[in-house]
Amino acid sequence: MSDNPSFCIPLAPPDYPFIGKHPYSVQFALCFDQVLPPQPLKDALQQTLIDFYPVAGVLHLEDNTVFIQQQSKLVDLEVIEHPDGQDRPTAMLPSELAEFYLEVKAELHTPKPLARFCLHQFHNGSVLVVNISHCLVDGYSFFYFLSAWAKVCRGESYRVPCHDRHNLIPNIENVGDLARVDDFDATFSHRTGLSIHQERQFANIAHIEWESLLICNQELDALRQSCHPQKLSDNSILCAYLWKKYAQHWHHGSDSDLMLQLTCAIDFRRIYRKVIPLNYFGNAIKGATCVLTLEQIQNLSLVEIGQHLQLMVLGLRTTDIEQHLSYLEAYRHTYGMEKMSNLHVANPDTGLLVTNLSRLSLAELNFGQGSPLVLVPLVPAARVAVILPIHAALTVTVAYP
Repeated sequence: MSDNPSFCIPLAPPDYPFIGKHPYSVQFALCFDQVLPPQPLKDALQQTLIDFYPVAGVLHLEDNTVFIQQQSKLVDLEVIEHPDGQDRPTAMLPSELAEFYLEVKAELHTPKPLARFCLHQFHNGSVLVVNISHCLVDGYSFFYFLSAWAKVCRGESYRVPCHDRHNLIPNIENVGDLARVDDFDATFSHRTGLSIHQERQFANIAHIEWESLLICNQELDALRQSCHPQKLSDNSILCAYLWKKYAQHWHHGSDSDLMLQLTCAIDFRRIYRKVIPLNYFGNAIKGATCVLTLEQIQNLSLVEIGQHLQLMVLGLRTTDIEQHLSYLEAYRHTYGMEKMSNLHVANPDTGLLVTNLSRLSLAELNFGQGSPLVLVPLVPAARVAVILPIHAALTVTVAYP
């Protein structure tokens, strides 16, 4: 990192909801059946951080604005050698990999590293654990960084990221007008997909009830056929399937008119490409939320729910992104940093957030010894479902309430 110039980058509006007390982070365990040599990974990490320098930064608060600044301490890859007789874990559930959890906190008053990397070495494979603060990355940026790191290990080039976060900061005058609207909180949630509730409290990852679903290609084809002749995207079909399954399970016996929310994490880089490029490194996500009653979820078919979701996602326009950014900025100016911890990615009582990362290429995560067998999310947040690729199938990791 000594070759990098000093930097001071303001957080963009989509970054702020993930800071404060009990901040969000993006963390995955990558399980390999090959033993990864540590030194090439260490060297490649330092080379990758030259272009992805915010990953090696810390947060600095100044007049209600947070900046990412360079830190003097080197961000390195920790290596843990496990005993010869200990096999690499084959678990698929985050709770079963709780011992591998790395803590990263986006703290403002005591600046700490915003990323950690740890390589666990076993006689029959490796587990690479990466945790990056969510205020730095969304899912796309997280795996953009990982794939670049892997490419360096393979001696390949990658597209240099864009760090122009200031382009997402809206006009302050408009923000002041929004903060004065009636029922600001409800309008904010509608525009951003975030819920305002009590302060976030994350349970220990080992204490959350998790479920892992394996959806093979034949099962996905069957779900598609059940929606024929409607032309629904795989994302709409999978989200509808998960909502129908878990809403009825989690709210069995509740009033039929109970309002339930499904939020899809939408990457808006393509929608907003006149403002930020596809190689934008940061948070370029918006929650798109669909609301139905429990009775509707019980009675509507999979295709009918899927149509609701597809219309919601495909209906997003540039003006929706502008409103999203403006309301995020208005929230910060209205409530300040101390209220960022009251923002939830899913309604803690009646919501479900689905993050679909199924388009990831496992081959892009080959650090020189072969692709990972499986990716396991290590995030201690409830009411979340993460869709990930696995060889010839998909996995869905679901955190119960």
